Amino acid sequence: MPGSWLPWQRYNELLFIIDTCQGASMYERFYSPNLMALASSQVGEDSLSHQPDLAIGVHLMDKYTFYLLEFLEEVHPASQANMNDLVSVCAHRVSVSPGHHTDLFQRNPGSVLITDFFGSVRKVEITKDTINLTSSVKPSGSGDMQIESLTYVDQLPVAEIIHQKPKQKDWHPPDGFILGLWTLILLVFFQTYGIKHLKHIF
Repeated sequence: MPGSWLPWQRYNELLFIIDTCQGASMYERFYSPNLMALASSQVGEDSLSHQPDLAIGVHLMDKYTFYLLEFLEEVHPASQANMNDLVSVCAHRVSVSPGHHTDLFQRNPGSVLITDFFGSVRKVEITKDTINLTSSVKPSGSGDMQIESLTYVDQLPVAEIIHQKPKQKDWHPPDGFILGLWTLILLVFFQTYGIKHLKHIF
């Protein structure tokens, strides 16, 4: 990634937020300048889920994402909260140890405003009007306008999957099965007859 920063300056500063089990392992190999990373868990730790949605029976997000989002929703464009505040927001509320990597970042995280990364304000217009999306129009050789027909590609061959019969697999004993069977036979033999009858087997 250093080639992306110098000499072409493809990015100025990057913030990585990693919410997964052993998240800190993902930023340990970063070496490019001006990178800052936050992780929900250290190496060897799990990233814990937040409360489940009882209607569908699954967790919708992890604890780290939940508390991080809760904090960021209170940040406004004129906020003076800095990156140290963002780093510490989850440290006392999540049962694992969130990690952060600021060694490659050239500025002091305490002087970097959160709005440097989360300061974009998009203007959204809500409308109830119908918006017609026209298909691409190609001019034909005869001067008439040709409208390209739009088709959708099936993401999965559902019909084939439903009617497909499972293939019969040849059964093979699992690894160590034969060795375990012989061990069991010999153990039963020794318990029954003793070692003096071993010569009758071999």
